[in-house]
Amino acid sequence: MSKLEFLQRYNLIINYLRRRKSTYKDIADYLERESEMHNYNFMMSQRTFQRDIKEIFSIYDIEIKCNKSNGLYEIIEDAENFAENSNLQLLEAIDLFSALNLTNSYKHHFQFSSRINKGTEHIFRLLHAIKTKQYISFTYKKFYSDIVESRKVEPLLMKEFKGRYYLIAFDTNRDALRTFGLERIIDISIEKKKFKVRSELNAQNIFKNAYGIIAPPNEKAEKIVLKFDKYQAAYINSFPLHSSQRIVKEDIESKTFELYMYITEDFLLELLSHTGHVSIIEPLRLKNQVRKIYKEAMVKI
Repeated sequence: MSKLEFLQRYNLIINYLRRRKSTYKDIADYLERESEMHNYNFMMSQRTFQRDIKEIFSIYDIEIKCNKSNGLYEIIEDAENFAENSNLQLLEAIDLFSALNLTNSYKHHFQFSSRINKGTEHIFRLLHAIKTKQYISFTYKKFYSDIVESRKVEPLLMKEFKGRYYLIAFDTNRDALRTFGLERIIDISIEKKKFKVRSELNAQNIFKNAYGIIAPPNEKAEKIVLKFDKYQAAYINSFPLHSSQRIVKEDIESKTFELYMYITEDFLLELLSHTGHVSIIEPLRLKNQVRKIYKEAMVKI
């Protein structure tokens, strides 16, 4: 069985238990039905199922336990924490791949963006290196340069942002944390030598207050208050700009959201994409930055 098939089986188990508590037999019967649909063999013994439970916890940080009084397996996590589990994005990505990989006859019923993302072939190898804490070496080509550079890094985190994938790693030659776009990585070599994660580095926390992949090292996050008209507010409410987003005021015509995050260039670009639908309430410096961008744009028209 390929690594992808293992991941698909883990996802099927998680999704099944999200809907209902179940016995091993219920889960095994469900996997048998799914095997026929996917044209894969997801069948497993009870011993294999116990190994799967351990792997699911290792990959997704989702704990599955059996209630010995009734023999029912369930996910041990409350709904709120489950919804905030960032590993679920990996779960959703594999779910989507599984759906599209059922058969070629479905290719006429799903249209992808014409802007094809590159670099995804590196994802599984990078995740393995992150998990096992192994050094990796690769050659890297920046967007605005023809120079190809050799890098040796300590891989810490994979991050997705707007359909692109990034590696967050500690660059040993530059003695600093760096972000690398996967589409600009030419080749990867995983070394046998392992590294110890530096105590001062927690990649998850570094990006906690970031909109995307920019996390200014010397800046503090701040409160941001934005007012959206009722049409755009519905979209922003269903697809939040940031995990800190919350509604602080609403009426028939608008909703006002409060966020706590860095003011970065990628966040400014996002705000500009909502021109005509958003008002910046605070902070004043954010309002002034956007005004300056508009003024400079008018001069160039």
